[in-house]
Amino acid sequence: MIDIIARQIRHIGETLENDINRIWLNNILENAGGEHDTAGSNQGVPALNAAAGVVDAQDFQADSFVTHPEFRTALFDDTNLVYVNRSGNDQVLRERETDRIMGLTHFPVSGSTYDGATHTFGYAANGEIGGAAFQRDHVWLVIAKDIEIKDYEDPIRDLQGVNARAWVDSVLSQPNAVANIEY
Repeated sequence: MIDIIARQIRHIGETLENDINRIWLNNILENAGGEHDTAGSNQGVPALNAAAGVVDAQDFQADSFVTHPEFRTALFDDTNLVYVNRSGNDQVLRERETDRIMGLTHFPVSGSTYDGATHTFGYAANGEIGGAAFQRDHVWLVIAKDIEIKDYEDPIRDLQGVNARAWVDSVLSQPNAVANIEY
């Protein structure tokens, strides 16, 4: 049963990581000091570039960005990236499209990661936030108590298993170091 135990522990770890990502993303989207509204046009690379420009205009330097799956689709369908392979071989294309775009490190998240009350996290309709450009040094993940895994037994209900928990928070030291990308 070692494989089953390993799979369950991996599942618990992934669940905990998703919760940590949710705390981090909620902080970014809820507290961003800037925003670029595409107004329904120039939604791929130009939107990302404009959001990075909003951060740069506030005397910070955008070095990262986070994306919703719908924004990623718009971004990677943009001809600015589709035709990038004309400037090099397939390795150049893979490096540019998945790791870094315009010098920004990409952090893709799932569509269900955000659960804040202020915005709708998506990129299919007016007003939805598809991602954010930010300077990573000013978006902190504070781990007060590292991941802890404990066994538990409930002989009455004939249950055995493990719990995983961590105490984390996210702090945005400079709100103007973040700019949301609105559809």
